[in-house]
Amino acid sequence: MYDASAAERTELLRNDTRIALERLGVTVLDEEPDTLPLALVDHYLLLKSRGLL
Repeated sequence: MYDASAAERTELLRNDTRIALERLGVTVLDEEPDTLPLALVDHYLLLKSRGLL
């Protein structure tokens, strides 16, 4: 029971942090470790194509 409660609290805090960062204009990539590198490259290329770098 404790583990499930702790996991739920962690997920809620993580979501609150993501929302707060996005309100500040920060882009948040919420990806699994195995998909994060590709997501980072894709986002970098998107920013580059829009002239935002």
